[in-house]
Amino acid sequence: MTYDARTRDRYRLAVSATTATVAAGAITATGWLAGSAARDHAAADAQAQAAQAAQAAPADRDRARTAGQRARPQHRRTRVVLRDRPTRTRVTTRYVAGASSAAMVSSGGTLTASGGSAPQSNPAPAAPAPAPQAAHPAPAPAPAPAPAPAAPAAPSSGS
Repeated sequence: MTYDARTRDRYRLAVSATTATVAAGAITATGWLAGSAARDHAAADAQAQAAQAAQAAPADRDRARTAGQRARPQHRRTRVVLRDRPTRTRVTTRYVAGASSAAMVSSGGTLTASGGSAPQSNPAPAAPAPAPQAAHPAPAPAPAPAPAPAAPAAPSSGS
């Protein structure tokens, strides 16, 4: 028997049919297993609910009795009334002292003489760091009094 195009096509058709049949069978089996598990779960839930209902029956009777007692006038709950209460707003201001970037100490540099352009060998020492400020700054000084008004001009003779 020779292997030609016709034989090849038959084998390809057989493989495709077998693959389709196996896939359909796998999907069917999966659906059947899922349905069976769902039925078992529903039956277990129904059993659990029946057991809970049987166990809760005495508690339901007690709740009904308690509800009947609450319906009587002497067992009514007090009514809660919400009211708007006056409020006060409190503001606290805090001042924090901090150094600005201008107050930072620089590392120095080269200086030139006024008459020439050669750099000096010793740079000028850096300024000492400013003293820390108090928590509350001192009040500003009072403004200077206004100057006295100028004297009126002397009358002219008209000429």
